[in-house]
Amino acid sequence: MSSDLNDYYHLHPEVKGQGKYVQKIDLPDGNYNVFVDIDPKGLSYSVEPIHLSIGHTNEDPSKNKLIADTNFTKTINGQTVELITDIIKMNKEVTFNFDVKDATPEPYLGALGHVVITDEKGGKFIHVHPMSEKETVFMTIFDERGLYKMWAEFKLDGEVIVYPFVIEVQ
Repeated sequence: MSSDLNDYYHLHPEVKGQGKYVQKIDLPDGNYNVFVDIDPKGLSYSVEPIHLSIGHTNEDPSKNKLIADTNFTKTINGQTVELITDIIKMNKEVTFNFDVKDATPEPYLGALGHVVITDEKGGKFIHVHPMSEKETVFMTIFDERGLYKMWAEFKLDGEVIVYPFVIEVQ
């Protein structure tokens, strides 16, 4: 994700063997946080950002100023999704129900959708899958108050569409 939280890429690198994975991507100049989300057998692993700078950059990622969305209905490429949730409180389970209007999501990377969430600084990484194989309902817990950027991904008519939301945790 770009450090200003405007750009987001969900990539799966190609296996090259012996624990090596490769991903080629053309990125515009800027600063990025890369998260490697793996689950190695028999090992403990935490997902921490890897900072990457491409070309000429003069951004200050500490100056991100997210503004919480007041409208949780987004239309992208003619397809509308509504986020339905209650007030989000720290250290309490929260459910995100995505109402995909007039379409049925197709399985994408083994699930009906994916949700990735980061804090305003782009340092946290929360990757959530649906609670079932039949509904676009996701659940997570936040351990800190603040504003968070969320990207919800759904495959609709063969195309993966990413819906960005800014949420507030109280």
